[in-house]
Amino acid sequence: MNNETVLKGTKILVVDDEDVIRQVLSRGLQMLGVSVVTAQDASDAFEKFGEGTFDAVLSDISMPGESGVDLLRRIKDTDGVTPFILMTAHADLESARQAVRHGAEDYLVKPFALADVEIALRRGVEKKRLVEENRAYQTRLEEMVEERTSQLLDAKRRLEKLLQENKDAHLESIIVLSKVAEQNDEDTGNHIKRVSLICGALARKLGLDEEEADRISYSSPMHDIGKIAIDQNILKKRGKLTTEEFEHMKLHTVRGAAILEGVPFLEKAREIALAHHEKFNGAGYPYGLEGESIPISARIVAIADVFDALMSKRCYKPAWPFEKARDYVLGESGKHFDPEVVNAFSQIQEEILEIRATLADTEDEAESAREAGLLADAGAKAKTES
Repeated sequence: MNNETVLKGTKILVVDDEDVIRQVLSRGLQMLGVSVVTAQDASDAFEKFGEGTFDAVLSDISMPGESGVDLLRRIKDTDGVTPFILMTAHADLESARQAVRHGAEDYLVKPFALADVEIALRRGVEKKRLVEENRAYQTRLEEMVEERTSQLLDAKRRLEKLLQENKDAHLESIIVLSKVAEQNDEDTGNHIKRVSLICGALARKLGLDEEEADRISYSSPMHDIGKIAIDQNILKKRGKLTTEEFEHMKLHTVRGAAILEGVPFLEKAREIALAHHEKFNGAGYPYGLEGESIPISARIVAIADVFDALMSKRCYKPAWPFEKARDYVLGESGKHFDPEVVNAFSQIQEEILEIRATLADTEDEAESAREAGLLADAGAKAKTES
């Protein structure tokens, strides 16, 4: 925008107690395409300023009643954008300081040429436009950010819903597949449900993040899925398996992994199915892995599976009492089981027993778990007090 058109179409409030000054300024500014409103004192000017929208205010300092500086202060308190230019016939340092202190855009000393007024007003109007454009940009930017944030939050909510639906579908698939394996082993009862909850509790105690703990928990029920491919006569045999039968039984790990192979959301379940019979000291199967080369998911399931199996009745053995099963797990630390997972197991025995009591296969097992839980709780309190 060139200098000749900056003021064209603007609206200026001219304030001066002298009629001649108001008339001269009005005629001169109107020749520049400016719409002019005049006021004879500060009170009249402030009232008119409140009734309309102005691009600038041009005011004398010395007037009857309130001064131009008083008017400047009042207008700046209500509108910090409109440029305010002061005029005076008696220039002094103090009035100039007050003008600057209260936000005047310029300070003109009478007599002055109309060109001086034009320059001062043009600078003020250009500054006002820049401020307003910046404010409009900031407002639009904030609106865009708010709109985009709203879109992102909405997308996040939709994604979370889809993920939850996907997870629910995965869990349903796991439960269905696990029940198929259960049907081939008549004594497992609620075993897979208990193992799932115990695995989640162990994972959290070990400090794994919630997502990984959940993944291990809902994948663990498929640890014995490979038993689908094992001879039912071996699964249901009462008594000790022969060497040949045991070798056949051991195949449920690799066969389970093969069943789950190639399904992305079942990768954790495949990992568990393959390695949950590996032992920390390398004496397990199918590959004789040892230490941390065994996935942490399988090391967790190993304890949960064995402990719960020991405390449960099977066709080939009676249920073990809690103390015996617990002592077996503790005694296998560093041999069958990872010492770190055993330590976590020892710290959440009450929680594990609560799981067993809630999901017991029989009332006798529930009662046994509750009694053991009371003993474990009493032992923990005694240890704390000592």
